[in-house]
Amino acid sequence: MNRLKISVLPINTNNNNTKKDYATPIKEIFAASSINYVLSPIRSKRILIKLIWLILLIGFLIASIYYVVLNIKDYLKYETNTSIYEVNEPEVEFPTISFCDSRDKKNFNITFLILKFQNEDLNEEWQNHFELFTDSYYGKCYRFNSGFNWSNQSIPIKKSIRSGVDDGFWLNFYFNTTFDYSLTIFYIHNNTEKPDTINRKGFYVSPGSYNFFTVKRIMDQKLELPYNDCFRNVSESESKNYNQTIINLMNEKNTEYSQKECLYKCVNLKYYELNPFNQSLKPDVFSIVNKSVQTFIKNSNINELCLSRYCPLQCNSLSYDININFATINGKGNVNQGKTSNNFAGFNTYENISKTFFGMRVYYNDLKYTLIDQHPKIAIFDLISSVGGTLGLFLGFSFISLLDLFEILAELVFIRYGF
Repeated sequence: MNRLKISVLPINTNNNNTKKDYATPIKEIFAASSINYVLSPIRSKRILIKLIWLILLIGFLIASIYYVVLNIKDYLKYETNTSIYEVNEPEVEFPTISFCDSRDKKNFNITFLILKFQNEDLNEEWQNHFELFTDSYYGKCYRFNSGFNWSNQSIPIKKSIRSGVDDGFWLNFYFNTTFDYSLTIFYIHNNTEKPDTINRKGFYVSPGSYNFFTVKRIMDQKLELPYNDCFRNVSESESKNYNQTIINLMNEKNTEYSQKECLYKCVNLKYYELNPFNQSLKPDVFSIVNKSVQTFIKNSNINELCLSRYCPLQCNSLSYDININFATINGKGNVNQGKTSNNFAGFNTYENISKTFFGMRVYYNDLKYTLIDQHPKIAIFDLISSVGGTLGLFLGFSFISLLDLFEILAELVFIRYGF
């Protein structure tokens, strides 16, 4: 009996012509996703319900896009809010005090009568606490608490642990002058600020008077670009659009950068470049005093040039709010019938005092400082919250919906490449 032989051919599972099933897994994922709840009424058998739901869905979509665009536009305005705080510190750096004679610019040789800091007598060793410097306009000047002494040696910056008139800086001095009257200019500043001239920055003090300078610190902290056209560190590459010539010059002198000081330098240097034969102003002199210079600046765009190319605005700054009171020495007990009392030994007449004597006190009223802090009106997390709230309110959209979309895309990739 002959047996019938049947040959069985194996099934080719790698047939490229086999149609891949995309629809089934996608439908399963879609049915379990949060997106399904948004579109489920469209699958209703009633055409009216489908139509109403489709109109509402389009309206919700338009509304959500509109409000999302508004939120983004508000954020891109880069508006800011400012908060002002009073911050108390147990110990603070005492400011630097620079002073010059406004008339006798070469022979400003003072004699100390009283020199105290926080009730400690410094008169015998005054050279350990003062720095001699040359102001580009006033000439020979003195500087207290600059971080250097008379021999240009580095010394610690003095700090205040108490406030009040008796716990600050107390200086009485006189100097001989051939002028009919004299004025001393005092400039109170941060020790890192060492301007080439204190002209137009300080306070003029008349002789024959006691002067009281009450100091309060103000710290201003602004936001950088794009909120403000300023930089936290103008020496860094972030301010590369500005010419670094003057900035580097200030860095070489270990001078704290300020736009105001930079403008003084820039304006004068540019004037000298454009007027090389005018020797009335040397390139290292940064005080505008000559009328021809002032006229030239007024009729040119040098200020605009310096602001736009050389002197960016710094974001953070420390300044001092100074309140001044003074008392003229003309009361009884000080001067009697044109002659001085024992309070002013060494002075023959009141005329001597009124021409050569200066008394001043500099002190903190308290150890607090005012912090002006700028922060974004709409931060990036506020923008995310607003956009997420809008999409969730109108469309029920959330990050879970993003995960659903990611799963659908991943499934399509897996099916396509046979994972």
